[in-house]
Amino acid sequence: MNLNVYEHGDLLETEYSNLLKTKLPSYNEIWSRYIGNDGKGNIPEIPSLSSKENQRRTDFSQKLYTILESLICLHEISQNSEYLKIANIKEHIQITNMQMAFFGHLGRIRDNMSKMGIMFDLPELSLPLEEFYQQRNTILHDKKIPFAIVDGELFIPQIKGKEENNSVWNDKKNWDDVSVMDLKEFNIILSEILDKMFNISNKCLYKILEKIIIEIRTNEYQLEKPQNHFPTASGTIENTSQSSFTQKNQNTKTYFKKA
Repeated sequence: MNLNVYEHGDLLETEYSNLLKTKLPSYNEIWSRYIGNDGKGNIPEIPSLSSKENQRRTDFSQKLYTILESLICLHEISQNSEYLKIANIKEHIQITNMQMAFFGHLGRIRDNMSKMGIMFDLPELSLPLEEFYQQRNTILHDKKIPFAIVDGELFIPQIKGKEENNSVWNDKKNWDDVSVMDLKEFNIILSEILDKMFNISNKCLYKILEKIIIEIRTNEYQLEKPQNHFPTASGTIENTSQSSFTQKNQNTKTYFKKA
């Protein structure tokens, strides 16, 4: 079995391996070629890369992992929203916190995707995420959006994104401008955004992968699976799972193999 994040990743990556396979396959394509895991959750240096290049790779791996974590958080919030019912003010506060967290993660994903794009000379990489970033700004920085509770279920309006659209909720409207007919189930809105976030993120990562493949060919290296990989004990948090290389060097325990 070749190096892959589904078996050789850390606790988060292996726990959500099915989600990665179905929704974000680009993550493994990048991870198995460029990040990996030395069996201890560390990312060893690649000898053929300079210190600066290895530092960039480490920085990239941590930004990529941050995006993964936020996508998984979006997934969990979306799933949990399907079962929530509002019967009292505390439950209303609970679902409001979920809403704030969900849209906050949209911004976190966009910001890290933008920085990764700059790393690989893809300055417009994150542009498809701007729609959701602007929705995030409305939720986090403007007044509370209007809502309705029907049989314990929360309904909210569609939120304006990057383009001007006066038919949806925007910062120029007041609560009285919205009717019940303008509202939609909260959990459905989250589910629709989640699907789009996975789809766009996956396409963005494949663009980065193209750049990584060129870099790998230039520097002639290839990741190998760790020879002694032990899954992290349940409940233990280890460093971002990073890589295992094969190198014929008796003075080091890190393995590196030229392609």
